[in-house]
Amino acid sequence: MRYHHLRNATAVIETETKHILVDSMFGEVGSLGAFTSKRFPSLRNPLVALPEQASDV
Repeated sequence: MRYHHLRNATAVIETETKHILVDSMFGEVGSLGAFTSKRFPSLRNPLVALPEQASDV
């Protein structure tokens, strides 16, 4: 089994027969709305860019 951590909670778990995508958020930085605006400053999501090797996974 292999575990590929892409960003924050986005990951791929690779087994002998399957690829499992976890919390897939592939948008560009800031392309989605903020999760909250009441308790913390509103930051658009995702907060960081995907790593260059993400397309290889």
